[in-house]
Amino acid sequence: MKLMREAGSESIHDQALLTVVLLDRVQDTGRYPTRERLLKHFYFIGHSYDLGWSASFLRQVAGPLAGDAPLLGHERHAVEQRWLRQEKNLLLAGEAIAEGQLQAAAFAQPLLPQLVCLMELFRRFDREGLVRWAVVHHVVEALNAADVPVDVEAVKQRIAADAEPAWQALLEERTFSDAHLQRTLRGLVEQQLVVVKQWQRNEPPASTTEQDNTASGLWE
Repeated sequence: MKLMREAGSESIHDQALLTVVLLDRVQDTGRYPTRERLLKHFYFIGHSYDLGWSASFLRQVAGPLAGDAPLLGHERHAVEQRWLRQEKNLLLAGEAIAEGQLQAAAFAQPLLPQLVCLMELFRRFDREGLVRWAVVHHVVEALNAADVPVDVEAVKQRIAADAEPAWQALLEERTFSDAHLQRTLRGLVEQQLVVVKQWQRNEPPASTTEQDNTASGLWE
Protein backbone atom coordinates (compact mmCIF):
# COMPACT_ATOMS: atom_id res chain seq x y z
CA MET A 1 0.00 0.00 0.00
CA LYS A 2 1.48 3.36 -1.01
CA LEU A 3 0.39 6.25 1.18
CA MET A 4 3.15 8.85 1.21
CA ARG A 5 5.23 10.65 -1.35
CA GLU A 6 8.67 9.40 -2.30
CA ALA A 7 11.26 11.97 -1.24
CA GLY A 8 12.13 15.56 -0.54
CA SER A 9 10.36 18.15 1.59
CA GLU A 10 6.92 16.66 0.92
CA SER A 11 8.05 13.31 2.32
CA ILE A 12 9.48 15.00 5.42
CA HIS A 13 6.19 16.87 5.82
CA ASP A 14 4.20 13.64 5.77
CA GLN A 15 6.66 11.93 8.10
CA ALA A 16 6.21 14.84 10.51
CA LEU A 17 2.43 14.40 10.33
CA LEU A 18 2.83 10.70 11.07
CA THR A 19 4.80 11.63 14.18
CA VAL A 20 1.87 13.81 15.28
CA VAL A 21 -0.42 10.80 14.91
CA LEU A 22 2.01 8.60 16.85
CA LEU A 23 2.22 11.16 19.65
CA ASP A 24 -1.54 11.00 20.15
CA ARG A 25 -1.57 7.20 20.10
CA VAL A 26 1.40 6.76 22.45
CA GLN A 27 -0.10 9.16 24.97
CA ASP A 28 -3.38 7.24 24.80
CA THR A 29 -1.48 4.17 26.08
CA GLY A 30 -0.24 6.10 29.10
CA ARG A 31 3.43 5.97 28.04
CA TYR A 32 5.78 8.94 27.81
CA PRO A 33 6.27 10.08 24.19
CA THR A 34 10.05 9.81 24.14
CA ARG A 35 11.76 10.27 20.80
CA GLU A 36 12.94 6.65 20.98
CA ARG A 37 9.45 5.27 21.53
CA LEU A 38 7.99 7.38 18.74
CA LEU A 39 10.79 6.43 16.34
CA LYS A 40 10.44 2.70 16.96
CA HIS A 41 6.70 2.82 16.20
CA PHE A 42 7.58 5.01 13.22
CA TYR A 43 10.02 2.33 12.04
CA PHE A 44 7.51 -0.53 12.19
CA ILE A 45 4.87 1.55 10.38
CA GLY A 46 7.46 2.19 7.68
CA HIS A 47 7.89 -1.55 7.22
CA SER A 48 4.19 -2.33 7.30
CA TYR A 49 3.33 -0.04 4.37
CA ASP A 50 5.06 1.13 1.21
CA LEU A 51 5.99 4.63 2.30
CA GLY A 52 8.91 5.14 -0.06
CA TRP A 53 11.50 5.37 2.72
CA SER A 54 15.10 4.47 1.93
CA ALA A 55 16.86 1.52 3.58
CA SER A 56 19.39 3.90 5.16
CA PHE A 57 16.61 5.97 6.72
CA LEU A 58 14.88 2.89 8.11
CA ARG A 59 18.18 1.72 9.58
CA GLN A 60 18.64 5.11 11.21
CA VAL A 61 15.26 5.08 12.94
CA ALA A 62 15.61 1.40 13.92
CA GLY A 63 18.92 1.82 15.73
CA PRO A 64 19.81 3.12 19.19
CA LEU A 65 19.37 6.84 19.78
CA ALA A 66 21.84 8.81 21.89
CA GLY A 67 20.25 11.12 24.41
CA ASP A 68 21.87 14.17 22.83
CA ALA A 69 21.20 13.12 19.22
CA PRO A 70 19.96 16.03 17.07
CA LEU A 71 16.41 15.94 15.77
CA LEU A 72 15.90 14.05 12.53
CA GLY A 73 14.50 15.93 9.54
CA HIS A 74 10.86 15.03 10.10
CA GLU A 75 11.08 15.70 13.85
CA ARG A 76 12.65 19.10 13.22
CA HIS A 77 9.95 19.91 10.67
CA ALA A 78 7.20 19.07 13.17
CA VAL A 79 8.84 21.36 15.73
CA GLU A 80 9.29 24.16 13.18
CA GLN A 81 5.59 23.89 12.29
CA ARG A 82 4.83 24.13 16.04
CA TRP A 83 2.88 20.88 15.87
CA LEU A 84 5.33 19.46 18.40
CA ARG A 85 7.86 20.83 20.87
CA GLN A 86 10.95 19.18 22.27
CA GLU A 87 11.47 18.88 26.00
CA LYS A 88 14.69 16.97 26.71
CA ASN A 89 14.12 13.49 25.25
CA LEU A 90 10.37 13.98 24.82
CA LEU A 91 8.32 15.27 21.90
CA LEU A 92 5.18 16.93 23.19
CA ALA A 93 2.20 18.73 21.72
CA GLY A 94 3.05 22.17 20.36
CA GLU A 95 0.97 25.30 20.03
CA ALA A 96 -0.29 24.30 16.58
CA ILE A 97 -0.92 20.60 17.33
CA ALA A 98 -4.56 20.92 16.22
CA GLU A 99 -3.47 22.04 12.76
CA GLY A 100 -1.10 19.07 12.48
CA GLN A 101 -3.82 16.67 13.59
CA LEU A 102 -6.19 18.11 11.00
CA GLN A 103 -3.65 17.72 8.19
CA ALA A 104 -2.74 14.19 9.32
CA ALA A 105 -6.29 12.86 9.48
CA ALA A 106 -6.75 11.98 5.80
CA PHE A 107 -3.55 10.07 5.05
CA ALA A 108 -3.35 8.49 8.51
CA GLN A 109 -6.72 6.76 8.24
CA PRO A 110 -5.39 3.71 6.30
CA LEU A 111 -2.60 3.32 8.87
CA LEU A 112 -4.88 3.07 11.89
CA PRO A 113 -5.40 -0.73 11.95
CA GLN A 114 -1.65 -1.37 12.15
CA LEU A 115 -1.15 1.54 14.55
CA VAL A 116 -3.70 0.07 16.93
CA CYS A 117 -1.99 -3.34 16.78
CA LEU A 118 1.45 -1.85 17.40
CA MET A 119 0.26 0.26 20.33
CA GLU A 120 -1.32 -2.76 21.99
CA LEU A 121 1.75 -4.92 21.37
CA PHE A 122 4.28 -2.39 22.64
CA ARG A 123 2.30 -0.66 25.40
CA ARG A 124 4.25 -2.47 28.17
CA PHE A 125 7.63 -2.51 26.46
CA ASP A 126 10.40 -0.42 27.97
CA ARG A 127 13.02 1.41 25.93
CA GLU A 128 15.36 -1.58 25.78
CA GLY A 129 12.64 -3.89 24.49
CA LEU A 130 11.60 -1.47 21.76
CA VAL A 131 15.18 -0.94 20.59
CA ARG A 132 15.87 -4.68 20.54
CA TRP A 133 12.75 -5.48 18.52
CA ALA A 134 13.49 -2.78 15.94
CA VAL A 135 17.18 -3.68 15.64
CA VAL A 136 16.53 -7.42 15.37
CA HIS A 137 13.78 -6.80 12.82
CA HIS A 138 16.13 -4.66 10.72
CA VAL A 139 18.90 -7.26 10.97
CA VAL A 140 16.59 -10.12 9.95
CA GLU A 141 15.47 -8.12 6.91
CA ALA A 142 19.15 -7.62 5.99
CA LEU A 143 19.91 -11.33 6.46
CA ASN A 144 16.91 -12.21 4.29
CA ALA A 145 18.13 -9.87 1.56
CA ALA A 146 21.59 -11.48 1.66
CA ASP A 147 20.12 -15.04 1.68
CA VAL A 148 21.80 -15.73 5.02
CA PRO A 149 20.03 -18.27 7.28
CA VAL A 150 18.67 -16.72 10.46
CA ASP A 151 19.34 -17.64 14.07
CA VAL A 152 20.56 -15.82 17.17
CA GLU A 153 24.22 -16.22 16.22
CA ALA A 154 23.63 -14.79 12.74
CA VAL A 155 21.85 -11.80 14.27
CA LYS A 156 24.72 -11.20 16.70
CA GLN A 157 27.34 -11.47 13.96
CA ARG A 158 25.49 -8.93 11.83
CA ILE A 159 25.27 -6.45 14.72
CA ALA A 160 28.93 -6.98 15.63
CA ALA A 161 29.98 -6.29 12.04
CA ASP A 162 28.03 -3.03 11.84
CA ALA A 163 30.08 0.07 11.06
CA GLU A 164 28.44 2.04 13.88
CA PRO A 165 30.00 1.59 17.35
CA ALA A 166 26.59 2.26 18.91
CA TRP A 167 25.21 -0.84 17.18
CA GLN A 168 28.20 -2.96 18.17
CA ALA A 169 27.82 -1.83 21.79
CA LEU A 170 24.30 -3.25 21.93
CA LEU A 171 25.74 -6.76 22.29
CA GLU A 172 27.27 -5.73 25.62
CA GLU A 173 23.85 -4.93 27.05
CA ARG A 174 21.99 -7.41 29.23
CA THR A 175 18.88 -7.07 27.09
CA PHE A 176 20.73 -8.35 24.02
CA SER A 177 21.53 -11.70 25.63
CA ASP A 178 20.94 -14.89 23.64
CA ALA A 179 17.73 -15.54 25.57
CA HIS A 180 16.37 -12.06 24.86
CA LEU A 181 17.29 -12.30 21.18
CA GLN A 182 15.65 -15.72 20.89
CA ARG A 183 12.42 -14.44 22.43
CA THR A 184 12.49 -11.40 20.15
CA LEU A 185 12.91 -13.54 17.02
CA ARG A 186 10.01 -15.67 18.16
CA GLY A 187 7.83 -12.65 18.90
CA LEU A 188 8.55 -10.93 15.59
CA VAL A 189 7.56 -14.06 13.70
CA GLU A 190 4.47 -14.85 15.76
CA GLN A 191 3.26 -11.25 15.51
CA GLN A 192 3.79 -11.45 11.73
CA LEU A 193 6.11 -8.46 11.73
CA VAL A 194 8.76 -10.35 9.78
CA VAL A 195 8.95 -13.39 7.53
CA VAL A 196 12.18 -15.37 7.77
CA LYS A 197 13.26 -16.76 4.40
CA GLN A 198 15.48 -19.47 5.87
CA TRP A 199 16.19 -20.58 9.42
CA GLN A 200 19.68 -21.76 10.26
CA ARG A 201 18.35 -25.13 11.47
CA ASN A 202 15.41 -25.27 9.05
CA GLU A 203 12.94 -24.50 11.81
CA PRO A 204 11.72 -21.39 13.65
CA PRO A 205 12.32 -20.86 17.38
CA ALA A 206 10.07 -22.79 19.73
CA SER A 207 6.50 -21.59 20.15
CA THR A 208 5.72 -18.90 22.69
CA THR A 209 5.05 -20.21 26.19
CA GLU A 210 2.51 -18.84 28.62
CA GLN A 211 5.35 -17.43 30.71
CA ASP A 212 6.43 -15.20 27.82
CA ASN A 213 3.08 -13.41 27.96
CA THR A 214 3.23 -12.25 31.58
CA ALA A 215 3.63 -8.74 32.97
CA SER A 216 7.12 -8.47 31.50
CA GLY A 217 5.41 -7.53 28.22
CA LEU A 218 4.82 -9.84 25.26
CA TRP A 219 8.19 -11.42 24.45
CA GLU A 220 9.90 -8.34 25.82
